[in-house]
Amino acid sequence: MLILAQPSASSASVSVVLHGGGSFGSTLAGRIATAAIPAEVRSSPLLENWEGLKEVCTGADTVYLLSALDLPPSPNDSDLQAFTAGVSRVVDCCLECGVEGLVFTSSSSVFSSAEKAQGPTEHEEEDDVKARTVARAEARVLDASGATSPSHLHTCALRPAAFIYGLSEKDGPLHRALLWVGWGLNRVAVGPKCPEDGGVKVDMVHVDNLAEAHLLAGAKLKKRAETDAPNAMVDVGAGVEGADAEQRRGPGSKSEAAPACAGRAYDVTDGQPRNPQAFLDEILDGLGFATSKLLRVPTSVALLVARVAELLCKVGITTAPALTRSDIRGLTEARRTHSNARAQRDFGYVPRVDPATATKRTVESLKRDGWARHRVRRPALAYWITNPGGIWLVTLAAFGGPCPPFTEALARSAGHVGLRLLKEQSTVRAVCIAVYLVHVLEGVYAFRVAWHAGHRDAAPGWFAQTFLLGFPSVFLVNDLKRAASTSKRSTSDGRQKKTPGS
Repeated sequence: MLILAQPSASSASVSVVLHGGGSFGSTLAGRIATAAIPAEVRSSPLLENWEGLKEVCTGADTVYLLSALDLPPSPNDSDLQAFTAGVSRVVDCCLECGVEGLVFTSSSSVFSSAEKAQGPTEHEEEDDVKARTVARAEARVLDASGATSPSHLHTCALRPAAFIYGLSEKDGPLHRALLWVGWGLNRVAVGPKCPEDGGVKVDMVHVDNLAEAHLLAGAKLKKRAETDAPNAMVDVGAGVEGADAEQRRGPGSKSEAAPACAGRAYDVTDGQPRNPQAFLDEILDGLGFATSKLLRVPTSVALLVARVAELLCKVGITTAPALTRSDIRGLTEARRTHSNARAQRDFGYVPRVDPATATKRTVESLKRDGWARHRVRRPALAYWITNPGGIWLVTLAAFGGPCPPFTEALARSAGHVGLRLLKEQSTVRAVCIAVYLVHVLEGVYAFRVAWHAGHRDAAPGWFAQTFLLGFPSVFLVNDLKRAASTSKRSTSDGRQKKTPGS
């Protein structure tokens, strides 16, 4: 997905957001469109198609490249190769099309050798292929800063905190945590108990603050301010004599001031490190879930579960891991925190949304997206007595088993009735197995209906209830299906009414 935000015809400024199909790209494009109306949204093969990329970049003065955010938690080799090739293609296209500024969204896992020499406190020495790939892409972008093109390209990289929240992507760390809530994991803590000082704290950044940083950096890259540092002056005609030098410099210009942020990478955070488990509990509490802990899981066990989830994704059984080792480490291990001081100094970034407001906005956004707590509707009490009781009697008739003394006569009667009706004990057992199989299938059906209706947290509860009760629970879950279908149809009709000429 490509988002092109273009202001009125009276302005020559055009900003392009590449790989902006996710919610952050939409947020950034919305911020651009606020000051640049009208905004146009286009679909394009993007980085894979040189001609399409060249078409959308021609005439643009600022490009925002967000492709690092699109990398999955456990990318395969083809994902990484496509990412690296795409970044190089964008840099080459910006040079050819005369783009003035390129802002690359990097990753907090990218550290320079100087930073590593200060003593890493996290898994920075780990053989992290994804981090190294993003680091190479970042270097490619920064090395292009100051290169001669039809205009003078300046680039910078922004390294958002590892925990980006306020997004609506389904594979974000916050959403992966929410997917586990229905299984009761909101009552589970990971790792040792936090000390009184709050324990592990990590950098976080809200999507609105991240968008603000991108806009400020993009604006600074276009600005040729005389107030920038003298050593930032770049003579675009250096090493060229006579008329050739004048041609490269442009008419009436002897030299060009490079922005202070050109060729540099910057950390972008909310400015206040927070304990991730406490943050998740705050979000869950706002959504209506209980957060008091009933179980504490050792970090080693959680890492093993995450490793299995990553392997299931790698072999193609799942489309995305339900849990990653990075998620577990983010919850349990001390990380180096970063400062926004350089970003504030060079392009004026100051977090506009404080953590309390950001958390409130995130909860409200999640509620709009259907993540608030959903309850399983219960059928009449009589079904809770007759249906499980009937399954229990069928099980006794087929396989026997212990039962309370006051029900022994009832159990014997069930066995006699089964033999009288079905003649053979093997047939009675086959019927019992079939009953259980039907209830399992009904439970799976109820789980899928609840999941696709947006009641993900209640889906395990629907499975358990439908397995026990059968058809009464199926009737209730079908109400969810009809409601979701009606809502979808209403939304579709509303969009058609807004379409001109419809």
